[in-house]
Amino acid sequence: MDLYIRESGSLKDKRQVMRMLLDRTRSRFKVAVAEVGESDDIKRGGIAVACVGNSEYQVRELLLQVERAIVSWCPAEITGLRRGVERFEGEGAG
Repeated sequence: MDLYIRESGSLKDKRQVMRMLLDRTRSRFKVAVAEVGESDDIKRGGIAVACVGNSEYQVRELLLQVERAIVSWCPAEITGLRRGVERFEGEGAG
């Protein structure tokens, strides 16, 4: 998820917004989440989320819930979004 943080005037402002989004996401959904991308740009940031599940449907639903929550919490504009699901099948996969 690519973000544009309009009100950010410094890296400190941006990091405060990013930290809030990362902490809330981890706490509520128990997923792996990290800041990615434009680390030195005071207005732009990115969030990556990863999870595992028993089915592709379960993973997609969880990621959709995460996306909706971040959008509702976000004091920033969402400028880009990419989704992907990897499937591993059979015994000994992974």
